[in-house]
Amino acid sequence: MKIKCSQTRNAPHPCRWLTFVVAVLVLVSCQSQQPDASSLDGKPSTVSAAISGDLNLLRQLEDQKQSLDFKDPRMFDWTPLIGAIYHQQTNIIQYLLTKEIDLNLQDRKGYTALIMAIITEDTNTVRRLLGCETNSGS
Repeated sequence: MKIKCSQTRNAPHPCRWLTFVVAVLVLVSCQSQQPDASSLDGKPSTVSAAISGDLNLLRQLEDQKQSLDFKDPRMFDWTPLIGAIYHQQTNIIQYLLTKEIDLNLQDRKGYTALIMAIITEDTNTVRRLLGCETNSGS
């Protein structure tokens, strides 16, 4: 049955409801894809500490010999630096750039820290990364 707009003057057009439902489904889907705050074994990882901006936890994990180059498989294979850039944790970014980390590591999509900084339009981090190329692991 075809509905004419003249027949539904007081009722919302069916396409508006469909658009609303699709928008809600997309929003719920995007939120469910956010990274978990822990590593595979339920303990915090250097990546989860970085994305939450918890510098004290990140230092504790580093003291426990957890790698600052760790690629967390439950968080898109992000490294702590990539996660910190995505979540705009500038204190973590500054800290990590003082460490001997591999700036060339890629996440699941092939993004490096520099590419993530460009995507998120973080010009300060782009400048820092371009100035820190000597710290890269290769």
